[in-house]
Amino acid sequence: IKDMPTLRRLTLTDVSALTDADLKTVSGMKQLEQLELGRPAMPPERVGMMKEFAFLKSLRLTPGREPLSPETQEQIRAALPKTE
Repeated sequence: IKDMPTLRRLTLTDVSALTDADLKTVSGMKQLEQLELGRPAMPPERVGMMKEFAFLKSLRLTPGREPLSPETQEQIRAALPKTE
């Protein structure tokens, strides 16, 4: 799907098994404007990778059983100041 130049919005409903390499692949899809990730694992080292998504207009992270901590949410907002 990364070679689809007209793809602007992508929703992945369960990314609990997404690896860092997978996340890097998605961050290379610069044509995206909106991204929704369901049930993402968001350890501290992965939060730093979120800055690779600065090109997005909108990012939605839908937590699984445990919500993202307020600290993690703030770190993601700081990494993506221009993204909703």
